Amino acid sequence: YSDDGTIQDVSTDTQGTGWTFTTTDGVNELTLNDYNGGAIQIYKQLDITVIGENKVTGKYPRTIAAIGSTSHDYGGPSVSITGQEGSRLEVESNLWGIYCNGSLTIRDCNIGVSCKTDEVSNAAISSGIRSTYQATCIQSGDKLTISGCQLDLETVNGTDAYKPAYGCITGLNDLSITDCTVTASSPSICINAQNQPLTIEDCTLDITVPQELATNVTAPSGIVNQFSSIEMKGCSGTVKGFIAITVQYVNEPCTIEIESSDLVLTSSKYGILNMSEDNRFINSDLK
Repeated sequence: YSDDGTIQDVSTDTQGTGWTFTTTDGVNELTLNDYNGGAIQIYKQLDITVIGENKVTGKYPRTIAAIGSTSHDYGGPSVSITGQEGSRLEVESNLWGIYCNGSLTIRDCNIGVSCKTDEVSNAAISSGIRSTYQATCIQSGDKLTISGCQLDLETVNGTDAYKPAYGCITGLNDLSITDCTVTASSPSICINAQNQPLTIEDCTLDITVPQELATNVTAPSGIVNQFSSIEMKGCSGTVKGFIAITVQYVNEPCTIEIESSDLVLTSSKYGILNMSEDNRFINSDLK
């Protein structure tokens, strides 16, 4: 989409201002090179390469994400985003920033994502943390892998109506964040894994959610796994929230393991909360 809503379809167009599309041996590749335009809708496998300074703007209801799938679902084509040295990708949306039904891999990228809801997008977000629609910076409906990235992420409630379905990074299955610098703020949750282990390794973190509990909403939490374990190794920085780090629901024994890390946890309720009470702290300095 261009800013005026004009659609360029890669089935008929293979290049435009700031972008080129190729298919080699069945692999679809999109190169962004100083692209500044509307949303990029993805309906099949796609490898994205980022060169130069780029900005992608999405607006619901025209699209649900600035970069990503055309509808909400679980499972689908895989997507990768790879940054070239010195590149930058800015993403703005009033719903999802980067969203993929299938597996999503982001590597070696300098990315800034800002998701600010408005009356229209907030109306599409149902109440409850597992809403069909969410205002989330980066989300995958399957495996989410992020490595070697500089991430500046913010989700902002742009209306007076509070909806709890806000996040910065959400993975429905395996979620792995490695060798990254992550600055993230959200009204409810910053990093959210849901069904499989969450691994954060060799990362510098600046994670912020509110330390006050609003009425009838999920407790604002910095790092969450809803149904599985959390492993943090070689991490440093700060995590601030009503709850800093938590496993929310326990169907089976879940572990929170923090190893070789130096973290400041600022919380008005729980620094670390694990309902299965299996916490392991190894060679770590926690304040």
